[in-house]
Amino acid sequence: MGIHFRRLAASSWSKALLPSPSISIRADFPNGHSRQIQRCFSDKFRLSASLDQSIERSLTQLSLSLSSLPPQAEQDSARNDQEEEASFSLTRPSLDCPTFHLPLDIQNRVDMTTDDALALLQYFSEEPYNNEIHPWYFRALLDAAMEVLAVRPAVVKVPTGKFDRAHVVGDLHGSLPDLSSALVALGAAGGGLASDAVVFNGDFVDRGAHGVEVLSCLLAILIASPDSVFLNRGNHEDSAVSGAYGFREEVETKLGRGLWPKVEEFFSALPLATLVPSELAGGAIVVHAGVGLPSLENLSKGAASVVKAGDRVTDLLWSDPDVEVKGLRDNESRGAGKFFGVDVAGAALDELKLKNFVRSHEQVYSGVQKCDLGDGKSLYTVFSVTDYPNWEGCNEGGILTLAKGEDSIPVPSRYSSEEFPMVSKTASSVHSEMTSLGTSLLTTLKTHKAVFHSSLLRASADGRRVTSEQWRSCMRDATGLDVGWSELEVFLAPHVKRFSAKTGEVTDSDLIDVEHFLARLEDGAGGEADKAFRRGRELYVLFKRLDADGSGGLSREEFMRGVSLLNENLPEGEKIEGDAEELFEAIDVDGNGIIDIEEWRAMLK
Repeated sequence: MGIHFRRLAASSWSKALLPSPSISIRADFPNGHSRQIQRCFSDKFRLSASLDQSIERSLTQLSLSLSSLPPQAEQDSARNDQEEEASFSLTRPSLDCPTFHLPLDIQNRVDMTTDDALALLQYFSEEPYNNEIHPWYFRALLDAAMEVLAVRPAVVKVPTGKFDRAHVVGDLHGSLPDLSSALVALGAAGGGLASDAVVFNGDFVDRGAHGVEVLSCLLAILIASPDSVFLNRGNHEDSAVSGAYGFREEVETKLGRGLWPKVEEFFSALPLATLVPSELAGGAIVVHAGVGLPSLENLSKGAASVVKAGDRVTDLLWSDPDVEVKGLRDNESRGAGKFFGVDVAGAALDELKLKNFVRSHEQVYSGVQKCDLGDGKSLYTVFSVTDYPNWEGCNEGGILTLAKGEDSIPVPSRYSSEEFPMVSKTASSVHSEMTSLGTSLLTTLKTHKAVFHSSLLRASADGRRVTSEQWRSCMRDATGLDVGWSELEVFLAPHVKRFSAKTGEVTDSDLIDVEHFLARLEDGAGGEADKAFRRGRELYVLFKRLDADGSGGLSREEFMRGVSLLNENLPEGEKIEGDAEELFEAIDVDGNGIIDIEEWRAMLK
């Protein structure tokens, strides 16, 4: 399409943490603390996930309470919603109304193409990301989508012989930039919304600020390509759950209360699973969370809220796999659904004569995670929102592609959030492409080798070599990334060696050979640079978490509280041992009582 999808701007507090130009700082950490604290920081992702599960249990209980409202209260609420719905339902916006005007047919029904759907996404993505859809148009999207969903059963089958590929997009949770990245990744995998089968696997809303906008785009995409786009229900497409997690409040704030009953109808109309035929990578069952036993036959779509039902529908939307479990057991960590063993997933695939069990529902660090079930069968978890939740985490997003050929293997495509640590406020198109397509740092540098070549040659005095500082400056300017190039330099651009005939010693100069650097990129050198790149990202995310007041620096109190929290949640053998006060002082190189981002980054060295 050639459409450039922009990311959400960083919030004001995260912008305050963007570093000044790189400063070379080196600190000596006492008693091996450097290695120890970096190891603990690598467990931050697991810690965040465990803390988030605690929050989820509480919100699930709130969802159960909301689903148990007294009948009279529920009726009063529904009556008020219906009255408000009637009051605005006839009010179509005039053409001069500042909103995105959807294409309509002569009967005023939405008549979308794929280009129209992508234009709607582009409209929502325009800075400062406050473009809204008019309630009348949102209602029109729901009506048109419901016509498609009404004829679909609870378990939908992707037609055989029609598609060369099927793609699965996981949780989006109200994140416009991740919807954009998923579509870019889908295109990069060789397909398109109209030509390939695309399954959006639930949890479109909640947790993110743009659930209305993400849902609007998905409705438009479904309307534009009803034969190739499939929407599965997630556990957040539930009236009680979205009431607890915030989507209902978002709808009522942006669109008014009257539309909520229509949203509930949409939740109830969503299919629960999609079956991909065996001709595509051996086929797959695609379901939001888990397995509804004993089989998927005679399965009916659920009510507007199913969190309390405790039946097969609840299990399909709430369950998690556990390799240490055989059979099923209650999912205490979520408060709903089951834990199921690999034997259960394998049995479901045997029953359906498919090779792949594809689910979402669960945050995974790499965006797509594979579990081998044996006998050529696999279980995949696909999670498409990055840095979950609300850009506070550090996970990648991903999609999964199943291509033609029963013996082919599903291929993941991954991408990172543009809310990257140390990203300059004027990131270049190189950085935009990198974060959108999810390529590694090394791959991105190789792709844009010509850009670096010309930039470095312009900076070179002799047309062959540049100084260390010139190299770092060129890399920052060309990529728009300030990621600590001095740390990456040793992996990517070793210095020219000098031999002294007088002493016989070989020493490093301050010069970098341009052609040698570019040749190293082509040869695939720099894997350690990618690791350092990721490590810096994780450290920065933890820095944001510990910086409770958003000041851009860690006070002694914030640091001590963070160390205490880590030690409470990390297992024995991985806790931060020794004197935390001593560790704080070691990191606080300038001794001003505040750890700034540059001192924090020094731990990379």
